[in-house]
Amino acid sequence: IVYKFLIMYQFAKKSKIKTMMISDCKVYDKFAFATCAFGNIADKFFYFGPDDLKEKNLSGMQIDAHLPSFIQGIYQNATLDHNSALTVIIPMGCHDNQFSFPAEFSDKYKQYDDYSKSLIYFDNILGEMLAAITKFPETMAVVYCSDHSYQRAEPNKLVMFVYLSDRHMKQRPNLMPEIRALAGTPFNCFKIHDLMQMLMTDSE
Repeated sequence: IVYKFLIMYQFAKKSKIKTMMISDCKVYDKFAFATCAFGNIADKFFYFGPDDLKEKNLSGMQIDAHLPSFIQGIYQNATLDHNSALTVIIPMGCHDNQFSFPAEFSDKYKQYDDYSKSLIYFDNILGEMLAAITKFPETMAVVYCSDHSYQRAEPNKLVMFVYLSDRHMKQRPNLMPEIRALAGTPFNCFKIHDLMQMLMTDSE
């Protein structure tokens, strides 16, 4: 996995694409080594946790809730050339059983166990993240890869999904059919790497 990830960043740089990594997993020690190793290869690396936020005493997925506004701030500050950039975002999710929800959310979904609530909570955050990313006119594609979804029983698998902007589809009309043809096939980290190269290539 490390080998493929490094090659993906090298491919981006050879294609004159700037790279950035954003992760809020600072509280998760198991992620620290790999995340920092990947992040330090990127042109920009943002790695934060509850101590880096104005709102203290947050844990787990409540930190993820700050990602949409964080992404918005990076865009507004023109951190990278928006027309040519690859950004990798690694949220905390429900790793390490870091279940922590706002009181109102817990009351609303009190009939569910913590893991089920975590899926609903993160789904809301993911929707906000996608809304923040896709409203940027320069966004050409978004790939979401879940972590252990492939281990779940059917029909609850959602390993990944791909968003293509209208502009991207007009520029590359054959791209969407090619991606649809991959749906339903086993998808591992190597195939995701190949998909990212496909999306970062300008021509057919």
